[in-house]
Amino acid sequence: MSVRPDDFARVVASQPRSSLALKTTWTNSARTTAATVVGQAPGFFVPLVVARILGATSATDAFFYAFAIVSFVLNALAGATQSAFVPVLVYLDRARGRSLMAVVQSWSLVATAVVIVILILVPIGAHEAPRGTMVALLPFALCAALASVWTGGLYAERWYIVAATTPAIRGLGVLATLWVFRDSIGIGALFWGYTVAELARVAVIGVYSHPPRFTWRIPEAIAADVVSFLRTGGAQAAGSALVALMPVADRYYAATLASGSVSLIDYADRVCQAPVGLLMSGFLVVSLAQWSHDTASGDSLAVLRTRVFWNSALLFTVSIIPIALLIVFRRSVTVMLFGRSHLSPDDIGRLADTIGAFLLGIPILLAGLTYARAFLVLRRNDWLLKVSIAQLAGKVALNAVLAPRLGLAGLALSTAVVYTFASLAHLVRLHTMTARVDAR
Repeated sequence: MSVRPDDFARVVASQPRSSLALKTTWTNSARTTAATVVGQAPGFFVPLVVARILGATSATDAFFYAFAIVSFVLNALAGATQSAFVPVLVYLDRARGRSLMAVVQSWSLVATAVVIVILILVPIGAHEAPRGTMVALLPFALCAALASVWTGGLYAERWYIVAATTPAIRGLGVLATLWVFRDSIGIGALFWGYTVAELARVAVIGVYSHPPRFTWRIPEAIAADVVSFLRTGGAQAAGSALVALMPVADRYYAATLASGSVSLIDYADRVCQAPVGLLMSGFLVVSLAQWSHDTASGDSLAVLRTRVFWNSALLFTVSIIPIALLIVFRRSVTVMLFGRSHLSPDDIGRLADTIGAFLLGIPILLAGLTYARAFLVLRRNDWLLKVSIAQLAGKVALNAVLAPRLGLAGLALSTAVVYTFASLAHLVRLHTMTARVDAR
Protein backbone atom coordinates (compact mmCIF):
# COMPACT_ATOMS: atom_id res chain seq x y z
CA MET A 1 0.00 0.00 0.00
CA SER A 2 1.41 3.38 -0.98
CA VAL A 3 1.29 6.45 1.25
CA ARG A 4 0.62 9.82 -0.34
CA PRO A 5 3.07 12.68 0.44
CA ASP A 6 0.46 14.70 2.31
CA ASP A 7 -0.21 11.67 4.55
CA PHE A 8 3.45 11.12 5.44
CA ALA A 9 3.55 13.62 8.31
CA ARG A 10 0.35 12.18 9.77
CA VAL A 11 1.67 8.61 9.65
CA VAL A 12 5.01 9.59 11.23
CA ALA A 13 3.29 11.63 13.92
CA SER A 14 1.05 8.70 14.80
CA GLN A 15 3.97 6.35 15.52
CA PRO A 16 4.76 7.52 19.11
CA ARG A 17 1.07 7.42 19.96
CA SER A 18 0.72 3.97 18.40
CA SER A 19 3.73 2.70 20.34
CA LEU A 20 2.27 4.05 23.57
CA ALA A 21 -1.11 2.51 22.78
CA LEU A 22 0.55 -0.82 21.98
CA LYS A 23 2.43 -0.72 25.30
CA THR A 24 -0.74 0.20 27.20
CA THR A 25 -2.72 -2.55 25.52
CA TRP A 26 -0.13 -5.22 26.27
CA THR A 27 0.46 -4.01 29.84
CA ASN A 28 -3.24 -4.24 30.60
CA SER A 29 -3.40 -7.48 28.62
CA ALA A 30 -0.60 -9.02 30.70
CA ARG A 31 -2.40 -8.18 33.91
CA THR A 32 -5.70 -9.42 32.57
CA THR A 33 -4.08 -12.57 31.19
CA ALA A 34 -2.66 -13.33 34.64
CA ALA A 35 -6.15 -12.87 36.05
CA THR A 36 -7.52 -15.01 33.22
CA VAL A 37 -5.16 -17.84 34.15
CA VAL A 38 -6.64 -17.74 37.63
CA GLY A 39 -10.15 -17.60 36.20
CA GLN A 40 -9.81 -20.22 33.46
CA ALA A 41 -7.44 -22.74 35.08
CA PRO A 42 -10.13 -24.61 37.06
CA GLY A 43 -12.18 -25.00 33.87
CA PHE A 44 -9.22 -26.66 32.16
CA PHE A 45 -9.34 -29.49 34.70
CA VAL A 46 -13.09 -30.11 34.31
CA PRO A 47 -12.82 -32.42 31.25
CA LEU A 48 -9.90 -34.25 32.86
CA VAL A 49 -11.89 -34.92 36.03
CA VAL A 50 -15.03 -35.86 34.08
CA ALA A 51 -13.01 -38.33 31.98
CA ARG A 52 -11.44 -39.81 35.10
CA ILE A 53 -14.71 -40.18 37.03
CA LEU A 54 -17.29 -40.78 34.28
CA GLY A 55 -15.23 -41.80 31.22
CA ALA A 56 -16.75 -41.65 27.73
CA THR A 57 -20.19 -43.25 27.75
CA SER A 58 -23.61 -42.75 26.25
CA ALA A 59 -24.57 -40.69 29.34
CA THR A 60 -21.63 -38.32 28.96
CA ASP A 61 -22.32 -38.17 25.21
CA ALA A 62 -25.88 -37.00 25.93
CA PHE A 63 -24.71 -34.36 28.40
CA PHE A 64 -22.00 -32.93 26.16
CA TYR A 65 -24.30 -32.92 23.13
CA ALA A 66 -26.92 -30.97 25.10
CA PHE A 67 -24.27 -28.71 26.63
CA ALA A 68 -22.95 -27.91 23.15
CA ILE A 69 -26.44 -26.83 22.07
CA VAL A 70 -26.88 -24.65 25.17
CA SER A 71 -23.41 -23.18 24.61
CA PHE A 72 -24.43 -22.40 21.04
CA VAL A 73 -27.37 -20.35 22.33
CA LEU A 74 -25.19 -18.57 24.89
CA ASN A 75 -22.47 -17.76 22.37
CA ALA A 76 -25.01 -16.57 19.82
CA LEU A 77 -27.03 -14.37 22.18
CA ALA A 78 -25.15 -13.60 25.38
CA GLY A 79 -21.65 -13.77 23.90
CA ALA A 80 -22.60 -11.59 20.96
CA THR A 81 -24.32 -9.15 23.30
CA GLN A 82 -21.17 -8.82 25.37
CA SER A 83 -18.92 -8.22 22.33
CA ALA A 84 -21.28 -5.71 20.73
CA PHE A 85 -22.06 -4.08 24.08
CA VAL A 86 -18.54 -2.83 24.85
CA PRO A 87 -18.01 -0.52 21.82
CA VAL A 88 -21.52 0.94 22.25
CA LEU A 89 -21.11 1.60 26.00
CA VAL A 90 -17.78 3.34 25.41
CA TYR A 91 -19.58 6.11 23.50
CA LEU A 92 -22.31 6.65 26.14
CA ASP A 93 -22.30 8.54 29.42
CA ARG A 94 -22.93 6.54 32.58
CA ALA A 95 -26.65 7.31 32.86
CA ARG A 96 -27.43 6.32 29.26
CA GLY A 97 -25.20 3.27 29.57
CA ARG A 98 -27.06 2.01 32.62
CA SER A 99 -30.41 2.61 30.94
CA LEU A 100 -29.26 0.59 27.95
CA MET A 101 -27.97 -2.19 30.23
CA ALA A 102 -31.34 -2.37 32.00
CA VAL A 103 -33.06 -3.10 28.70
CA VAL A 104 -30.41 -5.41 27.29
CA GLN A 105 -30.14 -7.62 30.38
CA SER A 106 -33.91 -8.14 30.34
CA TRP A 107 -34.03 -8.95 26.66
CA SER A 108 -31.07 -11.28 26.95
CA LEU A 109 -32.79 -13.42 29.58
CA VAL A 110 -36.01 -13.66 27.59
CA ALA A 111 -34.25 -14.42 24.30
CA THR A 112 -32.09 -17.13 25.90
CA ALA A 113 -35.08 -18.82 27.53
CA VAL A 114 -37.24 -18.66 24.39
CA VAL A 115 -34.57 -20.09 22.08
CA ILE A 116 -33.68 -22.95 24.43
CA VAL A 117 -37.36 -23.83 24.94
CA ILE A 118 -37.83 -23.92 21.16
CA LEU A 119 -34.82 -26.21 20.81
CA ILE A 120 -36.25 -28.45 23.52
CA LEU A 121 -39.59 -28.74 21.73
CA VAL A 122 -38.25 -29.09 18.18
CA PRO A 123 -36.28 -32.28 17.30
CA ILE A 124 -32.69 -31.56 16.27
CA GLY A 125 -31.85 -34.04 13.56
CA ALA A 126 -31.53 -37.77 13.83
CA HIS A 127 -29.26 -37.55 16.88
CA GLU A 128 -31.44 -35.46 19.14
CA ALA A 129 -30.10 -34.56 22.57
CA PRO A 130 -32.43 -35.80 25.35
CA ARG A 131 -34.99 -33.12 26.19
CA GLY A 132 -34.62 -33.74 29.91
CA THR A 133 -30.94 -32.85 29.64
CA MET A 134 -31.78 -29.57 27.94
CA VAL A 135 -34.41 -28.71 30.55
CA ALA A 136 -31.95 -29.39 33.38
CA LEU A 137 -29.43 -26.99 31.81
CA LEU A 138 -31.92 -24.11 31.40
CA PRO A 139 -31.23 -22.50 34.84
CA PHE A 140 -27.51 -22.57 34.12
CA ALA A 141 -28.10 -20.91 30.74
CA LEU A 142 -30.12 -18.06 32.26
CA CYS A 143 -27.45 -17.38 34.87
CA ALA A 144 -24.72 -17.46 32.21
CA ALA A 145 -26.66 -15.05 29.97
CA LEU A 146 -27.00 -12.54 32.79
CA ALA A 147 -23.34 -12.92 33.76
CA SER A 148 -22.29 -12.21 30.18
CA VAL A 149 -24.18 -8.90 29.97
CA TRP A 150 -22.86 -7.70 33.31
CA THR A 151 -19.33 -8.75 32.38
CA GLY A 152 -19.58 -6.63 29.23
CA GLY A 153 -20.39 -3.66 31.45
CA LEU A 154 -17.31 -4.36 33.58
CA TYR A 155 -15.09 -4.53 30.48
CA ALA A 156 -16.45 -1.24 29.15
CA GLU A 157 -15.48 0.40 32.45
CA ARG A 158 -12.08 -1.40 32.32
CA TRP A 159 -12.71 -3.61 35.34
CA TYR A 160 -10.64 -6.27 33.62
CA ILE A 161 -9.34 -8.17 36.65
CA VAL A 162 -12.71 -8.75 38.28
CA ALA A 163 -14.31 -9.87 35.01
CA ALA A 164 -11.42 -12.19 34.16
CA THR A 165 -11.23 -14.01 37.50
CA THR A 166 -14.92 -14.80 38.06
CA PRO A 167 -15.03 -17.85 35.70
CA ALA A 168 -12.95 -19.62 38.37
CA ILE A 169 -16.13 -19.76 40.47
CA ARG A 170 -17.80 -21.90 37.83
CA GLY A 171 -14.82 -24.21 37.33
CA LEU A 172 -14.18 -24.72 41.04
CA GLY A 173 -17.88 -25.29 41.69
CA VAL A 174 -18.14 -27.99 39.03
CA LEU A 175 -14.95 -29.70 40.20
CA ALA A 176 -16.06 -29.68 43.84
CA THR A 177 -19.51 -31.04 43.00
CA LEU A 178 -18.06 -33.79 40.83
CA TRP A 179 -15.62 -34.85 43.51
CA VAL A 180 -18.09 -34.82 46.42
CA PHE A 181 -21.05 -36.45 44.65
CA ARG A 182 -19.21 -38.66 42.14
CA ASP A 183 -20.45 -41.88 43.70
CA SER A 184 -24.00 -40.82 44.58
CA ILE A 185 -25.50 -38.91 41.62
CA GLY A 186 -23.05 -39.56 38.78
CA ILE A 187 -23.79 -37.41 35.70
CA GLY A 188 -26.20 -35.35 37.82
CA ALA A 189 -23.16 -33.80 39.50
CA LEU A 190 -22.45 -31.94 36.26
CA PHE A 191 -25.93 -30.40 36.15
CA TRP A 192 -25.88 -29.29 39.77
CA GLY A 193 -22.26 -28.15 39.58
CA TYR A 194 -22.75 -25.89 36.57
CA THR A 195 -26.04 -24.43 37.82
CA VAL A 196 -25.08 -23.66 41.42
CA ALA A 197 -21.62 -22.41 40.50
CA GLU A 198 -22.94 -20.10 37.77
CA LEU A 199 -25.52 -18.70 40.17
CA ALA A 200 -22.71 -17.90 42.62
CA ARG A 201 -20.73 -16.28 39.80
CA VAL A 202 -23.68 -14.05 38.88
CA ALA A 203 -23.96 -12.94 42.50
CA VAL A 204 -20.28 -11.95 42.66
CA ILE A 205 -20.37 -10.07 39.34
CA GLY A 206 -23.52 -8.27 40.48
CA VAL A 207 -21.73 -6.95 43.55
CA TYR A 208 -19.08 -5.24 41.39
CA SER A 209 -21.21 -4.16 38.41
CA HIS A 210 -24.15 -2.77 40.46
CA PRO A 211 -26.61 -3.61 37.65
CA PRO A 212 -29.76 -1.54 37.16
CA ARG A 213 -33.27 -2.85 37.60
CA PHE A 214 -34.79 -5.01 34.90
CA THR A 215 -37.07 -3.32 32.41
CA TRP A 216 -38.60 -4.16 29.04
CA ARG A 217 -39.62 -0.57 28.33
CA ILE A 218 -37.24 1.49 26.19
CA PRO A 219 -36.89 5.04 27.55
CA GLU A 220 -37.20 7.66 24.84
CA ALA A 221 -33.81 9.12 25.78
CA ILE A 222 -31.98 5.93 24.74
CA ALA A 223 -34.11 4.87 21.77
CA ALA A 224 -31.32 5.81 19.36
CA ASP A 225 -28.79 3.94 21.51
CA VAL A 226 -30.93 0.80 21.40
CA VAL A 227 -31.19 1.05 17.62
CA SER A 228 -27.42 1.46 17.35
CA PHE A 229 -26.89 -1.54 19.59
CA LEU A 230 -29.35 -3.69 17.64
CA ARG A 231 -27.66 -2.84 14.36
CA THR A 232 -24.30 -4.03 15.61
CA GLY A 233 -25.54 -6.60 18.11
CA GLY A 234 -28.01 -8.16 15.67
CA ALA A 235 -25.38 -8.87 13.04
CA GLN A 236 -22.94 -9.96 15.75
CA ALA A 237 -25.53 -12.33 17.23
CA ALA A 238 -26.23 -13.86 13.81
CA GLY A 239 -22.52 -14.26 13.10
CA SER A 240 -21.83 -15.69 16.54
CA ALA A 241 -24.73 -18.10 16.11
CA LEU A 242 -23.26 -19.43 12.89
CA VAL A 243 -19.78 -19.85 14.38
CA ALA A 244 -21.25 -21.40 17.54
CA LEU A 245 -23.00 -23.98 15.38
CA MET A 246 -19.63 -25.41 14.34
CA PRO A 247 -19.06 -27.32 17.63
CA VAL A 248 -22.68 -28.52 17.46
CA ALA A 249 -22.01 -29.80 13.93
CA ASP A 250 -18.96 -31.67 15.26
CA ARG A 251 -21.02 -33.32 18.00
CA TYR A 252 -23.72 -34.20 15.47
CA TYR A 253 -21.25 -35.99 13.19
CA ALA A 254 -19.45 -37.54 16.18
CA ALA A 255 -22.78 -39.06 17.26
CA THR A 256 -22.73 -41.09 14.03
CA LEU A 257 -19.46 -42.71 15.11
CA ALA A 258 -18.76 -45.17 17.94
CA SER A 259 -20.26 -44.68 21.41
CA GLY A 260 -18.21 -42.19 23.42
CA SER A 261 -17.14 -40.19 20.35
CA VAL A 262 -19.11 -37.09 21.39
CA SER A 263 -17.36 -37.12 24.76
CA LEU A 264 -13.94 -37.60 23.16
CA ILE A 265 -14.29 -34.66 20.78
CA ASP A 266 -15.59 -32.53 23.65
CA TYR A 267 -12.53 -33.42 25.75
CA ALA A 268 -10.21 -32.64 22.83
CA ASP A 269 -11.94 -29.35 22.03
CA ARG A 270 -11.81 -28.16 25.63
CA VAL A 271 -8.14 -29.05 26.03
CA CYS A 272 -7.20 -27.24 22.82
CA GLN A 273 -9.25 -24.18 23.67
CA ALA A 274 -7.31 -23.82 26.93
CA PRO A 275 -4.23 -22.27 25.23
CA VAL A 276 -6.51 -19.90 23.35
CA GLY A 277 -8.27 -18.88 26.53
CA LEU A 278 -5.07 -18.40 28.49
CA LEU A 279 -3.22 -16.57 25.71
CA MET A 280 -6.06 -14.51 24.30
CA SER A 281 -8.77 -13.84 26.85
CA GLY A 282 -6.91 -10.99 28.50
CA PHE A 283 -5.76 -9.52 25.21
CA LEU A 284 -9.16 -9.79 23.51
CA VAL A 285 -11.10 -7.95 26.20
CA VAL A 286 -8.44 -5.28 26.73
CA SER A 287 -7.86 -4.66 23.03
CA LEU A 288 -11.58 -4.36 22.31
CA ALA A 289 -12.09 -1.79 25.06
CA GLN A 290 -8.78 0.04 24.45
CA TRP A 291 -9.12 0.23 20.67
CA SER A 292 -12.75 1.32 21.02
CA HIS A 293 -11.71 4.18 23.31
CA ASP A 294 -8.84 5.14 20.96
CA THR A 295 -11.07 5.11 17.89
CA ALA A 296 -13.71 7.17 19.69
CA SER A 297 -10.91 9.65 20.51
CA GLY A 298 -10.09 10.14 16.82
CA ASP A 299 -7.56 7.47 15.83
CA SER A 300 -7.65 6.73 12.09
CA LEU A 301 -8.31 3.43 10.35
CA ALA A 302 -4.65 3.30 9.29
CA VAL A 303 -3.52 3.53 12.91
CA LEU A 304 -5.92 0.76 13.92
CA ARG A 305 -4.74 -1.41 11.03
CA THR A 306 -1.10 -0.98 12.11
CA ARG A 307 -1.87 -1.98 15.70
CA VAL A 308 -3.87 -5.00 14.60
CA PHE A 309 -1.15 -6.18 12.22
CA TRP A 310 1.67 -6.09 14.77
CA ASN A 311 -0.38 -7.65 17.55
CA SER A 312 -1.57 -10.38 15.20
CA ALA A 313 1.94 -11.11 13.93
CA LEU A 314 3.28 -11.28 17.48
CA LEU A 315 0.63 -13.72 18.67
CA PHE A 316 1.07 -15.93 15.61
CA THR A 317 4.86 -16.05 15.99
CA VAL A 318 4.88 -16.67 19.74
CA SER A 319 2.42 -19.55 19.46
CA ILE A 320 4.05 -21.54 16.65
CA ILE A 321 6.84 -23.31 18.58
CA PRO A 322 4.81 -24.43 21.65
CA ILE A 323 1.92 -25.55 19.45
CA ALA A 324 4.29 -27.49 17.18
CA LEU A 325 5.80 -29.25 20.20
CA LEU A 326 2.36 -30.16 21.49
CA ILE A 327 1.44 -31.65 18.10
CA VAL A 328 4.64 -33.70 17.90
CA PHE A 329 4.23 -35.04 21.44
CA ARG A 330 0.42 -35.22 21.36
CA ARG A 331 0.33 -38.88 22.39
CA SER A 332 2.50 -38.30 25.45
CA VAL A 333 0.54 -35.20 26.39
CA THR A 334 -2.77 -37.04 26.05
CA VAL A 335 -1.55 -39.95 28.19
CA MET A 336 -0.32 -37.48 30.80
CA LEU A 337 -3.70 -35.72 30.89
CA PHE A 338 -6.08 -38.66 30.45
CA GLY A 339 -3.99 -41.73 31.26
CA ARG A 340 -5.73 -42.30 34.61
CA SER A 341 -9.23 -41.84 33.23
CA HIS A 342 -11.79 -44.46 32.25
CA LEU A 343 -10.65 -44.41 28.61
CA SER A 344 -9.36 -47.40 26.65
CA PRO A 345 -5.98 -47.31 24.85
CA ASP A 346 -7.89 -47.03 21.56
CA ASP A 347 -9.82 -44.04 22.90
CA ILE A 348 -6.57 -42.44 24.06
CA GLY A 349 -5.14 -42.82 20.54
CA ARG A 350 -8.22 -41.29 18.90
CA LEU A 351 -8.20 -38.49 21.43
CA ALA A 352 -4.51 -37.75 20.79
CA ASP A 353 -4.99 -37.48 17.02
CA THR A 354 -8.05 -35.28 17.49
CA ILE A 355 -6.13 -32.95 19.81
CA GLY A 356 -3.30 -32.77 17.26
CA ALA A 357 -5.67 -31.83 14.44
CA PHE A 358 -7.35 -29.13 16.55
CA LEU A 359 -3.95 -27.67 17.47
CA LEU A 360 -3.03 -27.20 13.80
CA GLY A 361 -5.45 -24.29 13.59
CA ILE A 362 -4.52 -22.51 16.84
CA PRO A 363 -1.77 -20.11 15.59
CA ILE A 364 -3.87 -18.85 12.68
CA LEU A 365 -6.92 -18.66 14.98
CA LEU A 366 -5.03 -16.34 17.34
CA ALA A 367 -4.16 -14.06 14.44
CA GLY A 368 -7.70 -14.14 13.08
CA LEU A 369 -9.30 -13.29 16.41
CA THR A 370 -7.15 -10.17 16.58
CA TYR A 371 -8.38 -9.00 13.18
CA ALA A 372 -11.97 -9.84 14.10
CA ARG A 373 -11.59 -7.47 17.08
CA ALA A 374 -10.83 -4.64 14.66
CA PHE A 375 -14.13 -5.17 12.85
CA LEU A 376 -15.96 -5.11 16.20
CA VAL A 377 -14.30 -1.80 17.02
CA LEU A 378 -15.33 -0.43 13.62
CA ARG A 379 -18.80 -1.93 14.17
CA ARG A 380 -18.56 -3.71 10.84
CA ASN A 381 -20.54 -6.69 12.09
CA ASP A 382 -21.99 -7.14 8.62
CA TRP A 383 -18.57 -8.30 7.44
CA LEU A 384 -18.19 -10.69 10.39
CA LEU A 385 -21.60 -12.13 9.52
CA LYS A 386 -20.56 -12.82 5.92
CA VAL A 387 -17.41 -14.60 7.04
CA SER A 388 -19.38 -16.62 9.58
CA ILE A 389 -21.77 -17.83 6.87
CA ALA A 390 -18.84 -19.00 4.78
CA GLN A 391 -17.23 -20.66 7.81
CA LEU A 392 -20.29 -22.68 8.72
CA ALA A 393 -20.91 -23.75 5.11
CA GLY A 394 -17.29 -24.84 4.76
CA LYS A 395 -17.38 -26.62 8.12
CA VAL A 396 -20.47 -28.68 7.24
CA ALA A 397 -19.07 -29.59 3.81
CA LEU A 398 -15.67 -30.59 5.18
CA ASN A 399 -17.22 -32.60 8.02
CA ALA A 400 -19.27 -34.59 5.52
CA VAL A 401 -16.12 -35.41 3.56
CA LEU A 402 -13.53 -35.89 6.33
CA ALA A 403 -15.55 -37.54 9.14
CA PRO A 404 -16.18 -40.84 7.24
CA ARG A 405 -12.52 -41.02 6.25
CA LEU A 406 -10.61 -39.72 9.29
CA GLY A 407 -13.18 -39.98 12.08
CA LEU A 408 -12.83 -37.52 14.95
CA ALA A 409 -9.48 -36.22 13.65
CA GLY A 410 -11.26 -35.27 10.40
CA LEU A 411 -13.76 -33.17 12.33
CA ALA A 412 -10.95 -31.36 14.11
CA LEU A 413 -9.01 -30.88 10.87
CA SER A 414 -12.01 -29.23 9.22
CA THR A 415 -12.05 -26.73 12.09
CA ALA A 416 -8.41 -25.83 11.44
CA VAL A 417 -9.18 -25.27 7.74
CA VAL A 418 -12.12 -22.90 8.35
CA TYR A 419 -10.08 -20.96 10.94
CA THR A 420 -7.43 -20.40 8.28
CA PHE A 421 -9.99 -19.18 5.76
CA ALA A 422 -11.57 -16.74 8.23
CA SER A 423 -8.23 -15.30 9.33
CA LEU A 424 -7.07 -14.67 5.77
CA ALA A 425 -10.42 -13.14 4.85
CA HIS A 426 -10.24 -10.69 7.79
CA LEU A 427 -6.66 -9.72 6.96
CA VAL A 428 -7.38 -9.02 3.29
CA ARG A 429 -10.57 -7.11 4.05
CA LEU A 430 -9.05 -4.79 6.66
CA HIS A 431 -6.08 -3.95 4.47
CA THR A 432 -8.38 -3.35 1.49
CA MET A 433 -10.51 -0.98 3.57
CA THR A 434 -7.39 0.94 4.63
CA ALA A 435 -6.16 1.19 1.04
CA ARG A 436 -9.48 2.66 -0.09
CA VAL A 437 -9.43 5.27 2.68
CA ASP A 438 -5.87 6.27 1.79
CA ALA A 439 -6.79 6.55 -1.88
CA ARG A 440 -9.44 9.20 -1.15
